[in-house]
Amino acid sequence: MIDRIRGKLLSVEPDRVVLECGPIDVEVAIPACDVAALQTEVGANLSLHTVFQIDSPVNGTVATPKLIGFVEASTRSFYRALVGVKGMGGRKALRALAQPTQEIAAAILGNDIKALTTLPEVGKKTAETIARELQDIAPSFAGTAPVARTIVEPQPSSPWIDHAVLILVELGLKPTDARERVQREAANNPSEDAQDLVRAVLANTNTNTNT
Repeated sequence: MIDRIRGKLLSVEPDRVVLECGPIDVEVAIPACDVAALQTEVGANLSLHTVFQIDSPVNGTVATPKLIGFVEASTRSFYRALVGVKGMGGRKALRALAQPTQEIAAAILGNDIKALTTLPEVGKKTAETIARELQDIAPSFAGTAPVARTIVEPQPSSPWIDHAVLILVELGLKPTDARERVQREAANNPSEDAQDLVRAVLANTNTNTNT
């Protein structure tokens, strides 16, 4: 898996950049939220956090491999979580990242369906699904972004539990499933180490699979 790509930034378009990586010029897809920052870096050497995916065929087209780059690792993590939302997928998730992830996460945390529907590819039903499925991980991405407090406060948690959930989401678990498993392990093993909780979840997962 390609985790990061480094090179000289040759050009920036609304949905892609071209990096000069040695003798090869590489086209990398980007989310709209990163365009402004990258436009100021044309001609400079930089690195992008990456995800490699294969877009499903659409309207008779063939499956297309795509390398996606993100300025911040946190944006990549949020993208991976968004891909896992029912009805999204890679293509829609990338287009939906038209605003900073902090603002999107704040809208999720505040259950601001109207704000979420302003994102490309996101209708009301999809916005409601995003708000419901990503509610647990939204605090980790919202940071200091203002939140419209129109809902019940999220469940109390702890930094090590939140960190363990994010690790499991990166490994492919659904956010709600990851949260439930981590909280169950935390109740049985009151560790304040996220890695310990992740190992416990994975060990139990493997045990259940083998039985």
